[in-house]
Amino acid sequence: MGGNPSGTVELFLLCARTGLSESDCERIREIVRNGPDWDLMLSLAERNEVMGLVHSSLSGVCPELLPRAIRSRLRSTALLYASDGLQLTVKLAEVLQLFETEGIEAVVLKGPPLAVSLYGGVSLRRFGDLDILIHFDDFSRARDLLLRNGFQWDGKGSECEPGTLSETDKHLSLVHSTQGVALELHWSCEEPAARFALTTEDVFQSAARVLLPDGTPARCPGPEEQFLLLAAHGARHGWKHLKWVCDIAGLIRKRTDMELHAVLKRARELGCRRRVLLALAVAAELLGAPLPAPVLGEVEATRSLQKLVIEIRGTVTSPQQDRPPKTSEIAEDRQLRFAMYCRERAWDRLLLAGTRYSSSVLPNSRDFEFVKLPAGFRWLYWLVRPVRLLCCYGLRCFTEPSRWFAESIRG
Repeated sequence: MGGNPSGTVELFLLCARTGLSESDCERIREIVRNGPDWDLMLSLAERNEVMGLVHSSLSGVCPELLPRAIRSRLRSTALLYASDGLQLTVKLAEVLQLFETEGIEAVVLKGPPLAVSLYGGVSLRRFGDLDILIHFDDFSRARDLLLRNGFQWDGKGSECEPGTLSETDKHLSLVHSTQGVALELHWSCEEPAARFALTTEDVFQSAARVLLPDGTPARCPGPEEQFLLLAAHGARHGWKHLKWVCDIAGLIRKRTDMELHAVLKRARELGCRRRVLLALAVAAELLGAPLPAPVLGEVEATRSLQKLVIEIRGTVTSPQQDRPPKTSEIAEDRQLRFAMYCRERAWDRLLLAGTRYSSSVLPNSRDFEFVKLPAGFRWLYWLVRPVRLLCCYGLRCFTEPSRWFAESIRG
């Protein structure tokens, strides 16, 4: 379909808002009357996983102006969101009941409680898995309980057998063997390399109760901790999905008990102030989230945020997201550069660069395929790897680490 691309992007961002003013509604009607590019509109909504919000906005503001095919497609996708959300909610209630029976404390990160508290239900917020935080001392009991009740390791990351956990491990990924529900069992808020000092105990102490649609009580992080966790999560993934920005905007609009200046003060103490400011800036720029004047002043005073906001806008509104080459083994430029800009402390940036560099020099399966060595000579792969990288990437594999460390110093 044809249509005005710039107007379509504006329509997409307006429909993804969790709160619409009268002027927002009038602008939506105007763009729809003029005929947006519906293919682009629906593509952006599906890729950013905000089809539930888009359907709710359009069906609430101007259902009579929507083409029948578009109305049908919006409705069918929204129903799929609702079905998936209810399935995950039912499974979450079962898991929480199992944990309660065994005396295992749990806090649900994102997922159904977030959808209920910020969006009013599980149909408007798309979530693909369940994230549950427990105390590390309860990890073995919780894992074994889940394994006995249909879950199994999904093969990603570490299997987390006793005695094999490294300091970079923070969760175990599981999937239900028959229902396909994915679950991440967390015992830490973030891996140490992320330099995010919010502790599990902080989250448990602040946890608030939310009732799931079936009446099951679930604990979720308090408003300050929720904001910090969402800001850190979005920054870690480069804010590549608008649904994460919607969470921040929804938290700003809905949680009147949360004082943003208190969040910023806490973020400064934890060393993640720039990540929180970026979350605020993106929510204000893309979704019109209202910020108090002092907070807005802090956002505008941090110059490095503007280039990141522009980059994020381009990412979430581009017709097709760029995908890294399948053969890329050296750290992605954008991901590392983004992470560097999100950290205000030089030491944190240096540690991040060092961690990324160390992971890039470790021998992996491609080195093992490059040349077959007897078991007694596997130590030689430390020499094989730089040779193979040089053959594949040329001098780039040596110049990039230098740039990472330069970025860590400049900030």
